[in-house]
Amino acid sequence: MRKDIRQLNAIINRITILSLLAALFSIINATAVKAQIPANLHDNQSNRRGVQTSPAGGATGGNGQNTARKLSLTFEEARLFKLLNQERAKAGLPLLKIDPVLTELARAKSRDMVGHNYFGHISERFGSIYDQLETENVAYLHAAENLAGGRELDRVHRRLIASPSHRGNILNPKFKRVGIGIVNGGPYGKMITQIFID
Repeated sequence: MRKDIRQLNAIINRITILSLLAALFSIINATAVKAQIPANLHDNQSNRRGVQTSPAGGATGGNGQNTARKLSLTFEEARLFKLLNQERAKAGLPLLKIDPVLTELARAKSRDMVGHNYFGHISERFGSIYDQLETENVAYLHAAENLAGGRELDRVHRRLIASPSHRGNILNPKFKRVGIGIVNGGPYGKMITQIFID
């Protein structure tokens, strides 16, 4: 009986330690600056001044069996794509290529944030960006997601570049492809998602 109780206590201690480590890890990985949360906005992570990032992941997702898709960027998406590549050119990095699948995923994420009144990397509907990539069978070794909100794209871009973690995603030499989704709505006027993969 005492042995069973000791084993049970050991299991409970391990679970407690793992929970504390997970909480500590999520705090350490909070990479953007905190800001005021609009009263009507549910924040499923921690709200940021209209800007969020997820760190470059190292998981491999999908089998790479994407079907060919046509792509037509909106004027705003094309503008933001141009700004991203201008930053990479200044840094002497290869230019990103726009990816139709990533763009569809980015648009879906921005629509989801507007439609479900939240701002964060984890969607109740889609999960994380890594879940989205796996669902679409996108092969990758490294992936990252920048989230932003704001009415004026040049200002949003300047905020992204001013944030070390967002700038790190934009200027990561491992990343070769990007998807950009901009949807009107939400407390910032526009919700913007950038998805990067190698």
